[in-house]
Amino acid sequence: MLDEKFNLHGSHATTMGGCPILIVNGPIRNSISLNCRLGVLGSGTRVNASIGRAIKLVLQNVGGARLGGTESTTLGSPNKWGLCIGELEELLEEEEEESPIKYGKDKPPLKRWVPYHVTRGFKPSENVVTVMAVTGGPYQLVDFKTTSSYELCRSMARIIKTLYESRIPLLNHVLCVISPEHWKLLSSDGVKTKKQFQKMLFDHCNRLMVSDIPFIVARLLGPRLSKKPIFKTLSKFLFPLRVILLGILVAVLKSDAMQNNVDLMLGVRIFIGTMILVLLFTKSLSEIALWGLGYFLAGICWFSSNILNKPLGIVPKVCGPDSFQVIVAGGGAGKFSAFFPGFGVGRDGPLANMTIPISRTIINDAGSGGGGEEEDEEFKEDDREGEARSENNDAPPPPPPPQSERRRVASSRFGMVQDRIKLLLRKYKLQHSTTLNDKKKEEKDDQQTPEISPPPPFCFLNPKMEQEEEEEE
Repeated sequence: MLDEKFNLHGSHATTMGGCPILIVNGPIRNSISLNCRLGVLGSGTRVNASIGRAIKLVLQNVGGARLGGTESTTLGSPNKWGLCIGELEELLEEEEEESPIKYGKDKPPLKRWVPYHVTRGFKPSENVVTVMAVTGGPYQLVDFKTTSSYELCRSMARIIKTLYESRIPLLNHVLCVISPEHWKLLSSDGVKTKKQFQKMLFDHCNRLMVSDIPFIVARLLGPRLSKKPIFKTLSKFLFPLRVILLGILVAVLKSDAMQNNVDLMLGVRIFIGTMILVLLFTKSLSEIALWGLGYFLAGICWFSSNILNKPLGIVPKVCGPDSFQVIVAGGGAGKFSAFFPGFGVGRDGPLANMTIPISRTIINDAGSGGGGEEEDEEFKEDDREGEARSENNDAPPPPPPPQSERRRVASSRFGMVQDRIKLLLRKYKLQHSTTLNDKKKEEKDDQQTPEISPPPPFCFLNPKMEQEEEEEE
């Protein structure tokens, strides 16, 4: 979370209620009994709740993220209490022998669904934790009738379209938690990889955004497009266009064809009258041009999606297929999947990529945030004892340490981790505080610097020179 690309302060202090979510992958999930199945997003599992709550308490008590201070969320979210989940990798390992994965520079494209950390460049045997900022959710899809991957992706796209607001495009990241039953339907109906699922979901989102393209172009993108030179030039021709349109209306109404055909005359009157009202009550011609451009693009997207069956992402809901962060988790029964919107919109600008998911491997050496040399020695001693017991099975196992000793070791390890977290956060706060203090000091020095008045004319003469001239005289 201290990575600059994650932008901890921005994602946690926003009024949208952003908060970090931890995604754990690798064999360590089973070692610490992390829940990946029933109620994976809910309460009832001590490990998930303890890790998520510990992160929140560190941010609050060590980092100083308190309500009314650096945390200014408007409504808040239950996710603020802490959210830590694991992916159900055992479900994805069923096809591993049929399509093994090779690693290296020349690795082939993935032929099956793989764990989330593998899609981010790690090996399946590595223990990886990923932190991602979410600003809402979970938005749950309730599904009872879908029997094909096409229908399922279309239903999921309807939920994703409502994230933030149904007409806000270009979301940077969306976390998709796919239930095992939905995964079985997708994988059995031709969706063999996560990459294929992301592309299919992206296309369905583009189909649903077609009807909102005119509004997005005219209202959301209009202020930026209206500054272009071509739209500034169009505003000069608004008055001549009104005069020409009025002349056309008078000429059409006086023609013989209009006088003889009543139905044609009524239709033309309605059309031209509507155009005149639009031009009279429109502030600029650029606004008309933007709406026209929006309907033109919407027509192209509709033709490409429905006739050619090739959806165009002119104004997509998300920036691209890779914006979907896909994991498989949850109980074995139930067609329910959930979605979390990330923090940031747009491909460029101040709101784009305000935070990105960060992944790190989990190791136990001293340089990775572990307990240090003492903790390493304890782990090595435990390994040696385990090897000795495996070599000599007849020897009775040593008695377990008393409960007080186990508590002492656990508390010492927790204290070491806590001290290291405090040190990192103190260093982070010190860097930012020094920069702020330097800026304040410079501003204060600029305000207190007195104005130097010019010296009087006689001060330019040296007193010693005057005394020498008197002596000579």
